[in-house]
Amino acid sequence: MMCAPKYHIGPGFLVMSRRKKKNGAKSAPSVAVKETATNNIVWKRWGPWAQGAVVLAVLVALSIRLFDLISRYAVNIFFMDQWDFDDATLFQKHTLWEMFRWQHGPHRQGVGALLGHLIEPHFGWNSRSEAFFVGMIIVLAAILALWLKFRLFGSITVLDICIPLIFLNTFQHETLFMTANLAHGPVPIILILLYCLAWTIPNLALRYGLVLLLNFGAIYTGFGIFLGLITPVAVIADYLLELRRQPLGKFYLVGGLLVSVASLGSFFIQYAFVTAVDCSPNLFHAPLAYIEFLLLIFANLIGIQGADPPVIVIGGLVALAIVAAFVLSVCDLVKHGKTARTSDWIAAILLSFCLIFTLNTAYGRSCLGPRAAQESRYIIYMETGLLGVYFYLLGMKRSGLRAALLAILTVVLIGTVPVRKRDEFVMRYYSSGKENWRACYLSLEDINQCTQMTLFAVYPRPEKNNLKGKLEFLKRTKQNLYSDVP
Repeated sequence: MMCAPKYHIGPGFLVMSRRKKKNGAKSAPSVAVKETATNNIVWKRWGPWAQGAVVLAVLVALSIRLFDLISRYAVNIFFMDQWDFDDATLFQKHTLWEMFRWQHGPHRQGVGALLGHLIEPHFGWNSRSEAFFVGMIIVLAAILALWLKFRLFGSITVLDICIPLIFLNTFQHETLFMTANLAHGPVPIILILLYCLAWTIPNLALRYGLVLLLNFGAIYTGFGIFLGLITPVAVIADYLLELRRQPLGKFYLVGGLLVSVASLGSFFIQYAFVTAVDCSPNLFHAPLAYIEFLLLIFANLIGIQGADPPVIVIGGLVALAIVAAFVLSVCDLVKHGKTARTSDWIAAILLSFCLIFTLNTAYGRSCLGPRAAQESRYIIYMETGLLGVYFYLLGMKRSGLRAALLAILTVVLIGTVPVRKRDEFVMRYYSSGKENWRACYLSLEDINQCTQMTLFAVYPRPEKNNLKGKLEFLKRTKQNLYSDVP
């Protein structure tokens, strides 16, 4: 009598594996089934096109909302750190390699600097145009995440509205139009998603070539550097879980380790260790403050702000969900193997990146106090954690528990759609402040006088980085605040 077929998740589809009969004969040939593990928990009467249309509608609606916010609040003038890191690409002359390796704070500019150098001159380094470009990158990230989901599970279902809800939130307004930096958030998230997509490629040579190339680019681009800590571990795990049974397995192990470790090591050549804050880390002398800061970061990820005990508890629950999903995905990989559990492999990468980033952020910033834990610019990196949780839940075996947890996650993400009052206040404050200062300077061309008149500063210490000289350069070249002046 033939044994029942066994299903497991492979790279892209559920695959029916062949089993032998007890007497040694083989069962029918294996069949690729384009049916995802989530079909048991969505409305089956909905066709795939209808479900895809719902996801597309949510993606479009949230994208329009994002661009509407950019249109309302983006102002054509550099602000704060933009006057510093644009030395690499605009205010000074540097080679492409120097731009790529340019250090700003704890990270380098990498691919973000190259992209800015190639694209932004075409619109005169106009800050509004740059904000729309950043918005396009973030929408692209949501599309790549949907593609990644399709690669892992073989279809798009109505539950995938979670993905645009994760990536197109308004919590990341600082990344969009307050102090936009292509290297700090937008480009790293694209590189991380492309990196995950590369791991799903069946061809080993192409897979490892792209993984190592994207890893190198991510290491040098913003806080994508933490991917450099993950890749050597991933290469070893890939060998133990899959490649050791292949003829060239040791070649990919050794080659992958050498290239990934060398890529990470090269980052620290002529690197200056800085935290970009004026206080010392308090992890060891004030561990409770560190933990509080850490939990507040996780609470902010789902739109909960403040420093009250309930907020800390909510942050703890979010942190617990991310840690649990990471541990369970790793356990599933050990139990079933990478090929059988590709969704766990990708989930583990995304979750580990989120955890490493958050632990490091709390280490460097917790000395600033709990209020600093809920900065807008952290959100875009931590979205990898929510996506990792979503992918892990989709691959769970127990359908009842899976449905309940996915329902909870979906409700939580839908709750992040409204614009928070505090965020709206911050967006209006900085937008009007920049607009007033810009109008004043175009009229008077006096930095200190405009700062006093508007009670707003575009840079805290103008003499520190020759702000007047940079403004004069922008006037001569008709760029940034002068790019749209007749």
